[in-house]
Amino acid sequence: MSEPKYPPVNVDIKYLTPRELKTIMDTVGLSADDLDNLSAASGPEALAAMAWVITRREYPDVTLDEAWDIRVDLTGELDVDPTNASN
Repeated sequence: MSEPKYPPVNVDIKYLTPRELKTIMDTVGLSADDLDNLSAASGPEALAAMAWVITRREYPDVTLDEAWDIRVDLTGELDVDPTNASN
């Protein structure tokens, strides 16, 4: 198995800049409130967008497609509702 191209990222929404948060919201088409309460359908896409934005801090050439392979460690309060019952 090959080494990952990019290191894992810690995702904590409170450490995102306003510009990073807007980029994530625009990428996945969700509001800030929606990002705080992800569903099974929107969760993976939002996590990939977060990984992409955070990884671009050190690796500006990373693509959104590559971000799907970056390991994500959720350190903040990011609630994912697998049943989508809250919507």
